[in-house]
Amino acid sequence: MKCEKKDQVLEYLKGDVQDPEIEAHLEVCDQCQALVEGFLAGEEAIRLPEAEFSGGNLKEQVEHYDKGTRRIVVFTVVGLILGWFSVKYYVTDFLPLKIIIGIPYKISEMIHVTLHNHDFIYSAGQWADYSSLSSRAFLNEFFPQSYLASAAAEFGIATLVGGAIYGSIGFFTGDKRIFTLTKYLKFAAVWAIVISLAVGGTFLANHLAVEKNQKFEDVSGFMLHYEHGGDGYYGDDAGERGAYFKQLSEAFFADGPVADREISGAELQRNPEQEETIEFIFGPWHSRYMAALINLEDRYLVSDNRTVYRISEEFCRMVKEYQERGEKEYEENNGENAD
Repeated sequence: MKCEKKDQVLEYLKGDVQDPEIEAHLEVCDQCQALVEGFLAGEEAIRLPEAEFSGGNLKEQVEHYDKGTRRIVVFTVVGLILGWFSVKYYVTDFLPLKIIIGIPYKISEMIHVTLHNHDFIYSAGQWADYSSLSSRAFLNEFFPQSYLASAAAEFGIATLVGGAIYGSIGFFTGDKRIFTLTKYLKFAAVWAIVISLAVGGTFLANHLAVEKNQKFEDVSGFMLHYEHGGDGYYGDDAGERGAYFKQLSEAFFADGPVADREISGAELQRNPEQEETIEFIFGPWHSRYMAALINLEDRYLVSDNRTVYRISEEFCRMVKEYQERGEKEYEENNGENAD
């Protein structure tokens, strides 16, 4: 049978006043004693854990925690901004500022250069042999074949690294009794996971770009070279330059898809002395790039992953004519300047 004083007992438990009558009732009523035990068990379950901060009252603990949290957020935001602009350390002459903004960039650079080996034609050791390459190919220490992946590494990863570094500084300048080493390790682990995923994304984007480049399906620009210079011709050029790109493109694919014209080592003996550089731009937004070698006499092309392809006779003829025309104009201009 339900005790009639149950509701009064509940009100007594929730209040702060003493009631001798209810207290006397609790001594003899088993149902109400069980009710009290259940109530106390529920209170214990929802009780907040004690703060790690051992000094001061609760208000002081909360103030220290709030100030420290704000400090971490501010330092992290500042670090993200510095990381985004860290590429500017190249042009900064003030040494302290150069160091402060350069750290995120150099760490990002170190990560990518350590994990990514450039294809042979982009490496520093080959620069003297292929000096006609555009500066964009050699100076890009991240992903020269994919501008999007390279920009993500150069700006995005540097931004995240900046947030992690300067956020850590904000963490360690907080109250050590609240912002403990254990909490920092969790903070650092989150940043490590985020940066690792982002770095992996840049490598994946570059891999997909390189694979697509090897198919030569969406060539949007040719950069041709002669002994004293070179020019780029693009699909979105107007007038004569656009028309010339169209002619080059038609000649380049005159014998069908380039990827179907791969030559094995047994079928062709390369002649490096007659090889010269040629550069390709891919995609409607010029987002991908390849530096390659071409032999106009033996009609073959070596891509940046060392795959050899047969090139059409018409394309080789057009490149030769371009080179002869470029050298002739160079000699004429030099003669006029000399006079």
